[in-house]
Amino acid sequence: MAACVVLLLSFENGLNIRKLVLIGIGVNLSIAAGSDLLLSRVDLMTAEDMSRWLVGSLNGRDWSDVAIVWCGLAVVVPAAAVLDFPLRSMMLTDDVALGHGVALNAVRLAVSATTVICVAIGVSVAGPLPFVAFLSGPIAKAIEGGGRPSLFSAALVGAIVVLSADYASRLTPLVQLPAGVFTALIGAPCLLWLLVRNARSGRI
Repeated sequence: MAACVVLLLSFENGLNIRKLVLIGIGVNLSIAAGSDLLLSRVDLMTAEDMSRWLVGSLNGRDWSDVAIVWCGLAVVVPAAAVLDFPLRSMMLTDDVALGHGVALNAVRLAVSATTVICVAIGVSVAGPLPFVAFLSGPIAKAIEGGGRPSLFSAALVGAIVVLSADYASRLTPLVQLPAGVFTALIGAPCLLWLLVRNARSGRI
C-alpha cells in the first residue's frame, strides 16, 4: 500500500525519480510515526517483541520462513532476469535508452514493483534490515568492475552481508543484539560516503 501511494504521487508525465525519493521519505516517516503510536499503546512484552522485529533479526526463524523466501524468489528471479537489459540501457541517458527501444515509464514501474516484492519477502521473514541495499550494490560493482547493473551478484553480496551481521550479533558478548544493529552500523557510514562521493563528482 505504501509503495502504491508513493508511485501514484510520484507519477507526473512519467515516473519522476526525484519526487519518488522525496515522497518515499515522507511516507516512511509517516509510517514510522504510526509504528511509534502502536508501540506506545501495547503492553511491555508485546512492545519489546515489536521493537526487536522492527530492527531486523534472523533469530528464531525456521524452515517455514525459508519456504516463504524461495516461493517468493520463484516469482521475482524471472522478472529480474527480464529487466536486466532495460536496466543496462537506463544507466545511460534517457535519450539513449529510448533509442534502444526501452519504454522508460513501463520499465521504471516494473522495476519498482519487483523491488517492492523483493523487499516484502525479506521484511516478512527477517524484519526491516537497514542499509543492506545501499551496501550490496556498490560492493558488487566494485568486485565485478564495469558499469552495468549487477542484480544477481548484488543479491549474493546482500545475502553475505545479512549472514555476516547475524553471525556478528551471535558473537556479541553478554547480550545478543539484532542483526539489523550491525547492518545499520556498517551501512550508515557507507551511505554517507557514497553521498559525499557522488556530490563531489556532480552526480547529485
